Amino acid sequence: MKKILKSIHHLFFIMVFFAAGNAIGQTSLFYDNFNQTPVNPILSSGLPTANYTVWTTVIPANDKGGTVIIEDNIPQDGVIKLLSMEHKDIQTGNRVEVSAPLSVYNAPFTPTLNANTKDLEWTFTMKQYRNSSGGATGFNGVQTGLAVVLAANGPTWGSQQGSNAKGYAVTFFKPTGQMYCASLSRFNGGLSNSTVLIGNKEEDVFSEFKTWITVKVTYSPSNNEWSLYFRDEYSQVTKGDINNANGLKLIGSVVDATYTNIEMSHFGFALNTPSTTTSANSNSMCVDDFSVKAIDINADKYKLNTSVLGEGDVSENPLAESHSFGSEVVLTATPREGYIFKEWSGDVKGFLNPTTVVVNADMNVVANFIPVPQELVEPKKLIHFDEKLLDAVKDEIGKGNPFFVEAYNSLISDAEKNMDKDANPVTNKTLLPASGDIHDYYSIGPYFWPDPNKPDGLPWIYKDGEVNPVSMGYDTDRVRFEDFEKELEQLIFAYYFSDNPKYAFKAMEYMDIWFVDEATKMNPNVNYGSARPGTNDGDRVAVLNFVKIQSVITAMQIFENKGILTEKTKVGVNKWIGEWSVWLQTSEKGIAERASGNNHGTWCDYQLMGLFLYEGNLQKAKDLANEFKTRRIASQIDTEGKQTEELKRTKTVNYSAMNLWAMTWFAYMAQQVDVDIWNYSTSDGRSIKKAYSFLKPYVLDPESWTLPNISNGGPVNAINTLWRPLFGKAITIFREDLLPLNENTSDNLTSVEKLQWPPKSQIYLTLSVASNKAESVLNVYPNPSRSIVHIEMKIAGDKHISIFNMQGQKVWETYTDLNKIALKKGGDLIPGIYIVKISGESIVQKKIIIQ
Repeated sequence: MKKILKSIHHLFFIMVFFAAGNAIGQTSLFYDNFNQTPVNPILSSGLPTANYTVWTTVIPANDKGGTVIIEDNIPQDGVIKLLSMEHKDIQTGNRVEVSAPLSVYNAPFTPTLNANTKDLEWTFTMKQYRNSSGGATGFNGVQTGLAVVLAANGPTWGSQQGSNAKGYAVTFFKPTGQMYCASLSRFNGGLSNSTVLIGNKEEDVFSEFKTWITVKVTYSPSNNEWSLYFRDEYSQVTKGDINNANGLKLIGSVVDATYTNIEMSHFGFALNTPSTTTSANSNSMCVDDFSVKAIDINADKYKLNTSVLGEGDVSENPLAESHSFGSEVVLTATPREGYIFKEWSGDVKGFLNPTTVVVNADMNVVANFIPVPQELVEPKKLIHFDEKLLDAVKDEIGKGNPFFVEAYNSLISDAEKNMDKDANPVTNKTLLPASGDIHDYYSIGPYFWPDPNKPDGLPWIYKDGEVNPVSMGYDTDRVRFEDFEKELEQLIFAYYFSDNPKYAFKAMEYMDIWFVDEATKMNPNVNYGSARPGTNDGDRVAVLNFVKIQSVITAMQIFENKGILTEKTKVGVNKWIGEWSVWLQTSEKGIAERASGNNHGTWCDYQLMGLFLYEGNLQKAKDLANEFKTRRIASQIDTEGKQTEELKRTKTVNYSAMNLWAMTWFAYMAQQVDVDIWNYSTSDGRSIKKAYSFLKPYVLDPESWTLPNISNGGPVNAINTLWRPLFGKAITIFREDLLPLNENTSDNLTSVEKLQWPPKSQIYLTLSVASNKAESVLNVYPNPSRSIVHIEMKIAGDKHISIFNMQGQKVWETYTDLNKIALKKGGDLIPGIYIVKISGESIVQKKIIIQ
């Protein structure tokens, strides 16, 4: 039988295997027949005379890879008494056989036990048997025993007395005349020249010699203290300095100047028996388990120190004094009353809370808390969408509204197709980026082409708006990510509107493959996106490819709110989002992209706003929103409402729509930190609304647009397919009359967009109010079927209600003392705009729209 063990970087273990075929998994891998009845032919006839191979192996701290082969030839169901030990030197591959009764393995590493030494620990479980024969005192007189040795200048035993070896040994043995169940010894000049530092000398500390004993030895360099613990697992302890709950703990500060800075060059395991006969007898030593051997010397454990600025607390999971190299620790910042968490600083940067820290050195992390700004408001439940709108749409689907039912059915059809697909992560591409790492996102700039005047075509040249098909294939990652985002969004909202969890779990599968699973996840950057052959390995503009990362945030919010977000997805995706956020804010490409003065910079701000809100950093989101006024609106929109940078392009309609939608969506999110971007205007009249006003005449008359648009079938078709939906979404979000009411804005929305941004005509009825007084006393709203219009009046007593069309003609009237009336659409009133006038104790009027 062969077993393969992979070495672990910066962590080394003592591996001691005693295997006995089918005996593995039993209480003990050794079987003792002391006072036992033979149970099989091998036992009844005595042990075989062959030596049994047991390999003990040390994986050094500096071993970064490779394998160690461990073999055993112990007979199946056999009874074992260790007669010899065979070792393999993992540096040379040579096997070294050391005959019984003892052996020490020379480990190929040179740890130093000094002030930098990390915590050290051995734990093993053994069974001690009564010794029936006498012998000399000291180590040479050990009748049955085991020692674990940390030594300098070479291992020694017995005959090598007088050598200059010195160190520490943990032993478990029975010398003549007294019972050292376990002890820690310091030796100088050989193991036989040792001094017992701490140990238990009670003759009958354990009620029976046949009980299993667990021994643990630790060394803590912080106070130069050794601790020895041992516990009787199966019998009641009757004597000794024993705590029944925790076992015996003997502590001594025993590391003095002579031993503090010695070079510990060997780690050994030694087993001693007084007999080399093949029969099992009362001198047998049975080792049950040697499973916890994390010998953490020198640099494989590190401190994670946390502190706070402001008022708050930090928790660590797992909580430990030190952590192994590469360990992941989740830090959670909890603000105290009146404070909010701002950010992490020190050796960890970012705003994600909780955040996952990979410990690879001694680290200092600061959680920064600031007082709650009085003007801040809590963010909406969903960052990028209005849940009230989504729930209204869901209600309409349930009531059979044909507009929404059609869109819903189309969405479910798309989601069902995705259920049969496998996620297509970055590791599926066939072309590698310059890094050579398949986990790096890689794409080629879409507007770059080989230079026809160069033999090799390098460097590629720029053709604005002309897409090179090479950039849109699956050899690279751009289309791959676009597919992922589109399919993820369909699955998210299929779940939201249907409540069928299968779509949510498929979406989480997608996200795990893209962002969590080690074999397939994408590195959290786009360093190699939009590469320009012959010029660079990646460009800042690739950040624009990731604007739809908001779908991932929306998925995380919806699934967590619904209580179905898995722990794997929650921890893994949040970790990725946090790392992406840090990269976007601090990398050269991220900073350069935000500095762009066109749609690239606007969409970068949009990304950051969503990330800040998701991370709970409301102050940073508020600061970003206020900067947006001058950084984007004042600099990108002129006094006529033109988006000057976008009108320089070959696709003027496309880029005007792209930039204005980013501004509009940003303005929606800015409301969550109480910053009004939508109504903001510079002193000379530049505003988002002014940009819509500039485009409005061309939406109504596309033929009048004279600037180029080399895609989407030309400018006329592009205006109908891009600007009209843009206006419709803005009307829905901010409930303003940006276009005449009879203009259709929904035909070119996708199915999911119709559900996310429902046309105002399908959700809202009242579009404008003649006066604030009228608003306070008169409410007009449709019932769910949309066939009845209710008018509710907060005016007491008899009332005369008149309804006039926009030509001033009275089309309906009634006298009533009721506070609510109902009008039938298509009967009492046809679609149109009306003025409702109520005369009673007071007179109010209100403009309404019937659609």
